[in-house]
Amino acid sequence: MRPRLAALAFDHCYTTDRDHKFPRRLSKAGFDLHPSIVEHPGRHVCRFILFAPPRAKARKYLEFISKPVRQSDKPGLSFNCAGSLEERFHSIRRDPFLRPTFEHRNYNWKKTGRKVHDLGWNFVHFGRKISAAEIWLTEYERSAKKPRSKSPSRHVNGALGIIGLIFGATKSGRRYFEKILRRRIDGTLRLPCGTELILEPAARTRFRGVLICSTSA
Repeated sequence: MRPRLAALAFDHCYTTDRDHKFPRRLSKAGFDLHPSIVEHPGRHVCRFILFAPPRAKARKYLEFISKPVRQSDKPGLSFNCAGSLEERFHSIRRDPFLRPTFEHRNYNWKKTGRKVHDLGWNFVHFGRKISAAEIWLTEYERSAKKPRSKSPSRHVNGALGIIGLIFGATKSGRRYFEKILRRRIDGTLRLPCGTELILEPAARTRFRGVLICSTSA
């Protein structure tokens, strides 16, 4: 019998934005652009806009990645789950449709090297892709001594949180999401964090937008 897995929740999504021009424009529009800048392998330099939706237990965020011109401009979407991501991977590792792989990367990979297994991120990637977005699973390992802060960012424009992700989706695109989430999706699926995944019928699968709620809504 296939093991029952915890439902996946929305973690973050990213768009490629060379030289980070778009987040600077959003900052002028009243969004709080987080001061931290993180580099990932492949010369991916990342900036963030953080949110703490009222119904969510964990902070969600938008990520903006400046990377070399020769690399893909495809956007990305990450889900997370309750419990161990490595255990989840082992339960689905033989899935012939998704063809998942597991990766660990320590937070200080630039100093210690990528092979050192210190505290860091865990990822599950999928061998099967769609053109609309790079989709994967993320887990953030946390030190028992330093729990992750959940204090919300303060956006001058009143923005509170990410409440929806909109995709145009073909039948095969919808099936892809259903296989990853292990849930039937009949138009809209509410994830455990309260974020809605909205799949609108379309001739091709693509990432259409992000819905953000505000105090003025």
